[in-house]
Amino acid sequence: MELIDSEGRRWVVRSVRRTGRAGSLLSLLLPLGPAQSRIEHELEPLAPTSLAEVQARVCEGMKSHPDFWCEDDERDTVLPARLAEVNATATIAGIHEVLGLDSFHAY
Repeated sequence: MELIDSEGRRWVVRSVRRTGRAGSLLSLLLPLGPAQSRIEHELEPLAPTSLAEVQARVCEGMKSHPDFWCEDDERDTVLPARLAEVNATATIAGIHEVLGLDSFHAY
């Protein structure tokens, strides 16, 4: 897996290790959602990437998994509009703002 930050810096994830439970003692007594874990990871730096490359990668992912971005009957209307929004962003952070990618979800 690769990580790319808002400035285009990239890293490949070499390892991930759970080091314990995240949160306070109160969160253990009153769980309000799935358990959160504290993790430690090893990252290896890669060459930076450009906004255009990130936009292309995001659009390719959206085209590869259109069900996540729209209903079947909306593929000819909604998906092209979402792709255009991604391509119109002026920054990598703008992609996150357009798509609402503000959290990590384990699938």
